[in-house]
Amino acid sequence: MDHVFGMFFAGHETTASAMSLMMYSLARHPEWQARLRTEIAARNLSDAPTLEALSDMPVAEAVFRETLRLYAPIQFLPRRSVRSFDWCGHRIPANSHILLPPQVCHRDESLFEDPNSFRPDRFLTGSARQQVDPFAWVPFGRGSHMCMGTHFALLEIKALFVPLLRRFDLELAMTDAPALQHVPLLRPKGKLPIKFVQRLSQ
Repeated sequence: MDHVFGMFFAGHETTASAMSLMMYSLARHPEWQARLRTEIAARNLSDAPTLEALSDMPVAEAVFRETLRLYAPIQFLPRRSVRSFDWCGHRIPANSHILLPPQVCHRDESLFEDPNSFRPDRFLTGSARQQVDPFAWVPFGRGSHMCMGTHFALLEIKALFVPLLRRFDLELAMTDAPALQHVPLLRPKGKLPIKFVQRLSQ
């Protein structure tokens, strides 16, 4: 029962949350939608791309990472301290149950320049890249207990967006930001405020 629950919640609902909010982010930022579509066209990707082709999509990966930086599906990561330590003037005893909120790191201006803006270029290689500390981006956790589905989720996202962006433009259906549900995981309340506009050419 626990394995089935874990597969459904961690392997399905979190990915659905990421897909929904990545669609919303691309609709809000059509320039990144265009860059991702250019990447798809440059690699001549079909609706059924190979694993090798999906593995070489840096723009898609950067958009995915920036979406999860702003909208981490899981709002609290449960952990337990293996030894006592001091943090910000507080003594944390060994064997304490700790809830780590990824958004605290993800919106910290000491870790991310302009943290409330959608800037996927911070995850791209090159001179414009902001060097992201490995433990600053933690939607999947980090260390030995990092989510085992991290790479699979990224492949799923890419496999969805290749045929989606070849066929449709994503546009905002309303100017107001959608209301978000935060528990048990982050997702839009009600309908996603975007519309799919059929493209004349693919």
